[in-house]
Amino acid sequence: MLRALDFRKAQRFPAGFAEYLEVEKKSGMIRWYEGSCIPGLLQTPDYARVLLRAGRPGDTDEEVEALVATRMERKRFLSEPEAPTLWAVVDETVLRRPIGTAKIMRDQLAYLLDAVEHPKITVQVLPFDTGAHAGLTCSFILLTLTDGVTVAYAEDLTGGRFIERPDDLSHWVTCYESIKSSALPVKQSAELIRRIMGEDHGRE
Repeated sequence: MLRALDFRKAQRFPAGFAEYLEVEKKSGMIRWYEGSCIPGLLQTPDYARVLLRAGRPGDTDEEVEALVATRMERKRFLSEPEAPTLWAVVDETVLRRPIGTAKIMRDQLAYLLDAVEHPKITVQVLPFDTGAHAGLTCSFILLTLTDGVTVAYAEDLTGGRFIERPDDLSHWVTCYESIKSSALPVKQSAELIRRIMGEDHGRE
């Protein structure tokens, strides 16, 4: 199925990510679990810039800025009439970890709260007191295309890979549903985000 898509290639992307972008744009639903940072589609420019600079120490400022611009451009499809449904679950650690200055984190969390006002965007927080859970070893994305086909995507330091084999895919879907079932409800998640803005990022 994936080989039939017209993939773009770009050296500035990690291996496999250009393919991912094409599949993302063809999706009707995106289910995303993140245990390390805010999902890329919900990042502010300043937050993304700090992450990219830390993760790509050999890049020039111009290269980092090009990646930030690409990430911001990528988000535009969420505001289109036929935008996919985005359901993101983030670990509480993601919200508390300081990325850049306190202001960058406050702005990022405020952006997250604004984003969930969109009827097709949902964010849930997996709280610390969940303890051990299925997502501790990785972050990943489930993409359901408009024809109903679902694939999983996961990354490491050198690139990303798609998971399509039914038995493997079933494991990833079950993992996501387990994580989501342990997350706080949407309203309580928003309340926790607001509280963390003040508790962890209220001062410079």
